[in-house]
Amino acid sequence: MQGSNSVQIVEARAAGKPVAFKSILLGLAPAETGQAAIQYALSLGSTLGAHVSACSYALSPDLPNTAVLSWMRDNVVQGHATAVKEQAAAAVNRFRNEAKKFKVGITTQVLRASLNRAVVSFGEEARLHDVTIVTQSERGIDHAGDLFAEASLFYSGRPLILVPRDHSAGFCADRVLVAWDGSQHATRAVAQAMPILYLAKKVEVLVVGSKEKVERTHAAKIVKNLERHDLDVELICRDEPDEVDTIVREAEVGQASMLVMGGYGHSRAREIFFGGVTRYMMSETQLPVLMAH
Repeated sequence: MQGSNSVQIVEARAAGKPVAFKSILLGLAPAETGQAAIQYALSLGSTLGAHVSACSYALSPDLPNTAVLSWMRDNVVQGHATAVKEQAAAAVNRFRNEAKKFKVGITTQVLRASLNRAVVSFGEEARLHDVTIVTQSERGIDHAGDLFAEASLFYSGRPLILVPRDHSAGFCADRVLVAWDGSQHATRAVAQAMPILYLAKKVEVLVVGSKEKVERTHAAKIVKNLERHDLDVELICRDEPDEVDTIVREAEVGQASMLVMGGYGHSRAREIFFGGVTRYMMSETQLPVLMAH
C-alpha cells in the first residue's frame, strides 16, 4: 500500500524529472516459496502509478517425438502438464488476491512452454516493460529460477530487480546503496535506476578498492552528477580485499533498502565457477537488488 511519505516524495519530485517506471513485469514462480516479489512489485507499482503484468509459466518437458515415448507422452506427461498448469494458475491467483489491496492496474497470463522456450519468451517479454521483478531462486544447481532472471538481465536491455526469497516487506527506497566500479554495467545500472534514486532519501555510492581505484573509476564525478539531479549523495570508499563481503557489510551497517549494481561485469562462466558479486547476490542477497548488464 502506498505510504503518505512515498506520495509526498513522488509529488515533490514529479516536475521536470525523467519518466518513472510505468510498466512492470513480474515473473511468478509456481512454488509457494517463490512469491516474495508479489507484494514488492505491487507496492512499487502503487508508488509510481505503474501497471503490473504478472507472468507464470507451466513448464512442459521437451521430449522427442518417437513411438517409444508415446506411452509416456500420453500418460506421465499429460499428468505432469496438468499439475504444472494448476501450480502456475495458483501463483497467478495469489497475485490477483494480493493486488486487491493496492490501487494498481494489473494483467496476468499463464503460458505453457518448454524450459528453453519459456526462458527465451520471458527475456523477450521483459523488453516490453520498464523493469522486471523476480524472486530470488532457491539454492541448488537443479533450480531453474536463475535462468529467468538472467534472461531478463542479458537479453532485455531493461533493469532487473531481484527480491530476496524471504523478503516480506513492500517497496522502500529510504537508503539506496550503489556498488560503483566505473564499468559500463554499473553505469547502466545507475542510469536505469534513476526512477528509484529520485525516491531515495539517501544515496550512498560505494567503491571497494584502493585510492587508485577510486580515482580510476571517477567516483567523485559520478557523485557530482547525481548531486546535479538534486539527490542527497555520499561517497563511501573502502580499501578491503573482499568486494562481496564489503558490499554486504556496508548494506547492513547503513541499513540499505536497495542495492544498485551492474550484473556480470565479469563473464558469466567465470562467476559460476569462481564466484563473484553477481552470483552471490543471485543466491544470497538479503535486500532487493536492481541490476543492469
